[in-house]
Amino acid sequence: MSPDPAPRSRYAFAAAFLACFVLAELVYSQLDPAAQARLVAWASTNVANLEHEPVLPLLVSAFVAPATSRPGRC
Repeated sequence: MSPDPAPRSRYAFAAAFLACFVLAELVYSQLDPAAQARLVAWASTNVANLEHEPVLPLLVSAFVAPATSRPGRC
């Protein structure tokens, strides 16, 4: 009897999303504050941005999670 493949496939998308999110946060943390602000502004999913560039900012916004204050920063 072979093992049930469902648990592995059930979490494949979540694991892939988590890996992409961690990679995006590592890249984001290496940017200087001005570049971080530009990236967040570009990835904003407001109507003005989506009117000009509808797909890529929407996808990137899923992985960019800016915090107003990060731990250890003032």
